[in-house]
Amino acid sequence: MFNEQETEIKSLEKRIKELEALSTRKDNEVKLARIEYTKQVKENEQTVLRYRKMIEEEKDFAVTKFAKDLLEVRDAVRMALMHTDMEAIKANEDLKDIKDKFALNMEGQ
Repeated sequence: MFNEQETEIKSLEKRIKELEALSTRKDNEVKLARIEYTKQVKENEQTVLRYRKMIEEEKDFAVTKFAKDLLEVRDAVRMALMHTDMEAIKANEDLKDIKDKFALNMEGQ
């Protein structure tokens, strides 16, 4: 009976050691999973920040390009006005007709 109890105790001690080893392995797996999860979260946050920055840069570029295009149009109109004889245009009936037709077309839209 004493031998049986001693054998059972040794068996239980062996099982305890196995379970402790298993517990240690699982704890390490959990730690590694947490580290990997934290790493992924940080990487995702960086990706979001990078894309937000890219979007802002694209918006700034679009606004700048639009403003530059407007300046070019303004300069072209100013140059056209500087080199146009307005009195000759006012006297020319053909141009007046074209202007009136253009105005009618614009009102129709």
